[in-house]
Amino acid sequence: MKPGITFAVNTAGGKEPPSDGLPQWCIRARPGLHCGVIICACLWPCSNAARGHLPEFFGHEYVRAEEDPAAAPAAAPASQAARPGLSAPESHYSFNQQVTDREKAGGPYAPGLWEPLISLGLYYQGLGDYAAARDAYQRALHISRVNDGLNSELQIPILRELLTIYRTMGDYKALDGAYIYYNRLRVPGTPPYEQRTIDDALEYLQWEREAYAQRTDGLQLRHLLQAYLVNARMLRAMAAEPDIRFDWYQQIALSQLQNLYLLLGADPVLQAPSGGTGGTGGSDAIVDMHVSSLQHGAFIKGKHLLRDLVDRAHNSPPREMAAVRLELGDWYQWNGEYRGAGREYAEVVSILRNANEEQLLEQWLAQPMELPDEQSLWQQNRASAGQEQVVVARYKVSARGEISNINVSTSGEDDSGSARRIKSMLLDTHFRPRFSQGKAERSGEVIRRYRLLQ
Repeated sequence: MKPGITFAVNTAGGKEPPSDGLPQWCIRARPGLHCGVIICACLWPCSNAARGHLPEFFGHEYVRAEEDPAAAPAAAPASQAARPGLSAPESHYSFNQQVTDREKAGGPYAPGLWEPLISLGLYYQGLGDYAAARDAYQRALHISRVNDGLNSELQIPILRELLTIYRTMGDYKALDGAYIYYNRLRVPGTPPYEQRTIDDALEYLQWEREAYAQRTDGLQLRHLLQAYLVNARMLRAMAAEPDIRFDWYQQIALSQLQNLYLLLGADPVLQAPSGGTGGTGGSDAIVDMHVSSLQHGAFIKGKHLLRDLVDRAHNSPPREMAAVRLELGDWYQWNGEYRGAGREYAEVVSILRNANEEQLLEQWLAQPMELPDEQSLWQQNRASAGQEQVVVARYKVSARGEISNINVSTSGEDDSGSARRIKSMLLDTHFRPRFSQGKAERSGEVIRRYRLLQ
């Protein structure tokens, strides 16, 4: 087992800055600045490193209709009685009276005053009065900070309710601020770890990716960079622990792989010869500089990350080992490294056949798959996506993962716009080819349903 992950030096030349060397203020400050994202891929400086398939559309601008996040039923909120430490509300009057009684006894910052305020917030939340619930939770949080300290975990139940409220209200600026604070309280940079802290870290990292996908004001790269830096710090700390659980390490590593997919799938950020970038200066110019450097080395980083996972999985059950090799094969395939992809896919076939996992082999490799096959990359709230026309596409995929013979149609009256867009984006999508008898082969006609996300 390797002691850690080896990250390669930028193959384009020059020394790569430390992956976690960017201060927090550089990412969050100066919200009015514009990130210098250069759209024209032809301006990318020459590099020996392989790059992701640009532009990246699948999962970002269109998905399979049956996998549309907006079409999936929303998870039912936890009942108020089931929330840890919180009792089900009785009435508006009783909770207001409890708040008043506590204030009379101990003043506006009385210890424990946050408890009836949370109950009052739950009451308003159950009525759908989210603004009143937000106000109650915010006051409860402030009182808890005053009495228990800024780093007290007694704030966590309140903060989690605020996260729910901000998301429900669509207040993503407040949601981002709450997640930053949540990150400081609950996302560990160093051991010891437990399942709860791993889950909290994954939730926070997913939020940063979601914020990156949702923002359209030119400042979205700061979220992707923040996700990468936090992820990198956790990976280094975990890699230094000789007895770290493999499943924990794997979850954080695959989260970083998602960040790398997004970095390579984004428009290249041009770094000028003088060391500046296409940005307008200030903190976002620093963001651009770091993102540009990361984009240059992202393929190598992903390859080393996954090879390290393969080494760490050597004692794992065959299904887990095959899943890691499949991830590595997909990374090669998406980056146009077909020889490496074929080698890894062949290993997946061999592992699953030797383990008599023919059904799983059929599920994974019997049909071509759009890449990146990372479903959690785009778990976000896209209510408008459900209004888009479903497009039925028929096509074939070659043994190299190239698409041809595309025909698209819809059942709606006005189908031209959606059909044209999805056909164009399918041509710019990399596929994992169909595998049979241990080698890639051309598929028969594939019929799939797609939906635009934006």
